[in-house]
Amino acid sequence: MLEESRYVFVESGAAVMIGLARGHRAWSDALRDGSLKAYGDPKLLAELTTWFRPIRARPPLDPTAGLPAGPEPTGVIGAAEKSF
Repeated sequence: MLEESRYVFVESGAAVMIGLARGHRAWSDALRDGSLKAYGDPKLLAELTTWFRPIRARPPLDPTAGLPAGPEPTGVIGAAEKSF
């Protein structure tokens, strides 16, 4: 554990934190309007906004990525293959 003087405490509602995480809101704006409060060593508080970066938009995950290759499914489990 760090010495208590090395901790920064942040108080805010979930909606504000989600807005910050998604990049819809600036830390400076949330601190200025009081929707986010931060406590701790002033030197650490001055760096607070540099510790977090908004998540980047990313394409949806491929649900089949990483699955082992196998035979093509027939659509029915245990169905016998028929040739016409």
